[in-house]
Amino acid sequence: MPLSSVLFIRVLTPNSRHSSVRKHLQLTEESKDEAADVNRKSQKREAYQTAIMNAYKRRLTCSMVMVALSSWRATKWKRLG
Repeated sequence: MPLSSVLFIRVLTPNSRHSSVRKHLQLTEESKDEAADVNRKSQKREAYQTAIMNAYKRRLTCSMVMVALSSWRATKWKRLG
């Protein structure tokens, strides 16, 4: 938790509220950290899913090219033979 925010709040609030304000600020910082963790995890998940889909598309494209190439070779040999 940034020290400047604690000092700023201390100046504005009476002495009886220091601990509650500090606790509130700490909870706010923790919730920000948790939100950042969730955001990081979702970004990792999206990147992983994108990588899987790209690999699948690449593999699918490669297999389609191989099928087209093999059928072209077969028709070529039929014409020659």
